[in-house]
Amino acid sequence: MQGADAGAHRGTFTDDGISPGGGELYGTLAALRLVKSTVDLPVIATGGLINGADVAAVLAAGAVAAQLGTAFLGCPEAGTAAAHREALAEGARRTALTRAFSGRPARGLVNRFLIEHSPYAPAAYPNVHHLTKPVRATGEPEVMSLWAGTTYPLATAEPAAEIVQRINSELTDVVNSLAERFKRS
Repeated sequence: MQGADAGAHRGTFTDDGISPGGGELYGTLAALRLVKSTVDLPVIATGGLINGADVAAVLAAGAVAAQLGTAFLGCPEAGTAAAHREALAEGARRTALTRAFSGRPARGLVNRFLIEHSPYAPAAYPNVHHLTKPVRATGEPEVMSLWAGTTYPLATAEPAAEIVQRINSELTDVVNSLAERFKRS
């Protein structure tokens, strides 16, 4: 289950939430509660999850697991382009949904290409993806698809193993803190 906070391509081929008349977008926790109220299946939650507290929140809301993406973009093991890493590290750009780079709805850092082409980009995946590939390959951050979730400024640039260990430690601390807090009540 993907909340609107998620970076990169949406788990849909429709224009929900991008064009006028599109469907409503839900944050990760709201979407999780709505999905859990209608299905009796295990749900993995994703979208804007960066730390242990985020994982604790989706587990408490009924997810069986959490999937993190943007949290790992700065890892040395990630194939993130240098210009993309630099834009993420700056942490100053807002994110927006667009289909300008691929013809499918995706969330990325706002740059010149996104601003100039989003209003006119057709819902034509994979055609748009193939058309924009040479432009995206230039390494110029103002025309690249700089995919990222809404909480990207909170992500750290460290090895993946360290991120996993830190998130696990944070999750344990949050769960223990909540247990203590409610024990006293």
